[in-house]
Amino acid sequence: MLLIVYFRHSCHKVSSESLNLMRVSQYILPGFAAQLLAICYGPDAFKITLAGNVTAYALAIFGFSYSLAAVIQRYMPINILSGIFRPVFVAASTKNDADIILPQLVSLIIKINWFYIIPFVCVLFFSGDMIASVISGGKYPEAGNVLTVIVLGLLPLAMCGSISMYCLAKEIAFAPLVATAVSVIGLPIAMLLGKYFNDLGVAIAFGLSQLIWSVVCWAMVSRNKDLNVELDVRSFIYMLIIMGVAIYVSYMFILLFNIPSWVGSFFSLSICCTFFIFTLSCLL
Repeated sequence: MLLIVYFRHSCHKVSSESLNLMRVSQYILPGFAAQLLAICYGPDAFKITLAGNVTAYALAIFGFSYSLAAVIQRYMPINILSGIFRPVFVAASTKNDADIILPQLVSLIIKINWFYIIPFVCVLFFSGDMIASVISGGKYPEAGNVLTVIVLGLLPLAMCGSISMYCLAKEIAFAPLVATAVSVIGLPIAMLLGKYFNDLGVAIAFGLSQLIWSVVCWAMVSRNKDLNVELDVRSFIYMLIIMGVAIYVSYMFILLFNIPSWVGSFFSLSICCTFFIFTLSCLL
């Protein structure tokens, strides 16, 4: 592909303001290397790791849970609206105040995705087993915990996608490559946790590897003193606190009144959504 671009560039003798092959290569090649490294800590690698450490039933639970979580992931705003978000990032990068706008866009997209994911976590925490049992026809009635942890891992995954768009807009290729290389540590972590906690341990390692990528990549970007990379971390913490409060209050409600867990899931969802509605203007 790069050769085709090069020959077209040479034959037509376009002006110096046109496509710069070296500039494109400096971003594409590290990005390609990062994609290759990402195979080492992706869900397929975790499944292979799990296959050598646990029973076939535990492997089936993880595969089934990840398939359900993948449906939620597919409809995350950062995925279904990626065709809108990417041009917005690229357009914002050409503005004079791009160093102010772009971090705000990153924070906004993360929060939009968390508004989508957190209610699922609140529901699955209490009704995950029931939902998994109904969907699987009673084959995996104990998949609720694994499903909840994998969906919880979509929170840092949303951070990964948002930060990737920032790096794309600013043509930063080295930071995602380093972050991907460091995140490969998620594979041995999955092997260790899978040995002691079976499928639940591998699910934890999945979310942990995404969190490592986000933290390392943003730390690498922050090393550039010419860039303003401040995120709205306070709002992120508030959203996590709201999720924790909703789950804790609902759990205590279930213990005190001895009600079914599915009632607690609706109670937790109601608390979470109520807090989000009344604090929406502050969070955004």
